[in-house]
Amino acid sequence: MIPCWASACASARWAATSVSKAFAQAPLPVTETPKPPLKDGLAVGQAPSGKAIKFVHRGSFSDLDSTYEAITDYLDEKGMDAKDEFIEEYVTDIRKASPDHLVVNIYVPVK
Repeated sequence: MIPCWASACASARWAATSVSKAFAQAPLPVTETPKPPLKDGLAVGQAPSGKAIKFVHRGSFSDLDSTYEAITDYLDEKGMDAKDEFIEEYVTDIRKASPDHLVVNIYVPVK
């Protein structure tokens, strides 16, 4: 089952082997595995497990790229390898918060 970390499941799992092949998954909590057939585009999966490093982005979405650059720099500096996925947890309600005052937890699973 895929957990929900924030209210209203305000998290997304980003996976990519390159920028052109990136995709997002939106986890929803379930009490039991849904029975087939599922609606088009829906799939059941397991939440990622293992070690992860948590980073916090504070600011606008337009500044999110600089946070990811800082994350990459940190991982390089520490000699750590990340898996090809990032998990974003939207702490603030993106529908209500000021665009410049968003808080996003970014979890980076490491190898």
